[in-house]
Amino acid sequence: MNNKIVNSKYKNLLILSNRKKYRLPFGDYLRILAFAPNLKFRKIYFVGDGDLLLLSKEHNFIKSIKYSDKKTISLLSKSCFIFDIEKNGRNTDKVFYFKSILNKKNSYKMNMADILKNLSKYFKLKKYKLFTTKIKKQKYNQDIYFSWQAPINWKIKEYPQEKLDRLKQRLRKELGLKIKIQKKNETMRAYIKNIKNSEVILSIVNLGCHIANLFDKKLIMLSGPNYHEDSTLNKSQITIFPKKFCNLHKEKFKNKKFKNRVGTLPNKTNECLCMNNIDEGEIFNKVKRLLNGKI
Repeated sequence: MNNKIVNSKYKNLLILSNRKKYRLPFGDYLRILAFAPNLKFRKIYFVGDGDLLLLSKEHNFIKSIKYSDKKTISLLSKSCFIFDIEKNGRNTDKVFYFKSILNKKNSYKMNMADILKNLSKYFKLKKYKLFTTKIKKQKYNQDIYFSWQAPINWKIKEYPQEKLDRLKQRLRKELGLKIKIQKKNETMRAYIKNIKNSEVILSIVNLGCHIANLFDKKLIMLSGPNYHEDSTLNKSQITIFPKKFCNLHKEKFKNKKFKNRVGTLPNKTNECLCMNNIDEGEIFNKVKRLLNGKI
């Protein structure tokens, strides 16, 4: 670990965020929070609001604070080492600025993919893991929850609807599974609850993967044009790749199947078909294997 932290007089960590001024994808906040205990502080505080605060509160190793609680934040700022996601600045033995590890030559999305690799390099961690919140043994509301929606500008990450429908019908008919599908405009509270109350999560590369990892859920991730290497740190996760990458990505991703990668958004003359090349039968067999003890 960086000598600045080892020799620090600060025993606790304060992570500052303000999505009104600088906004990360929700999943990348979760990756940072899952990484933070590797820095060996006694307590970790996280400042957030809205849906981000809902997510942070699910971490049993994080103490969440509302962004509006200025008094508490001011007091903690004096006594904690600060991990600042919001501002630009020069790193010191008191403050680490997240933006300092972003490579100006890389795209925003590629910088997000490399977050944990760059954090471990800065803090000189040879090994690190992603911490989870264990859920007590429970009775599940459904066997499988499909997390399938992507932001409007990243629809190339979604699994084709017709394939999803066929897979759903086969799982119900042949294995008798109870399945729930992510709704459009599903609230964050409902989204978290559905993942917590499901035995297996089947997800594209989206927030659902990170929430499933947080709860150490059995996860099948469908990875087409996007992938993050830290997926291998989640022992309850299986990743399914396309049988082949599409014409748009086959050269770009050559020999990079398990490397951090970010797809090229297609223009009017190109179309990404990576997700279409993920085999329904392979997904079915992986689900059956995960639930083998039950079926």
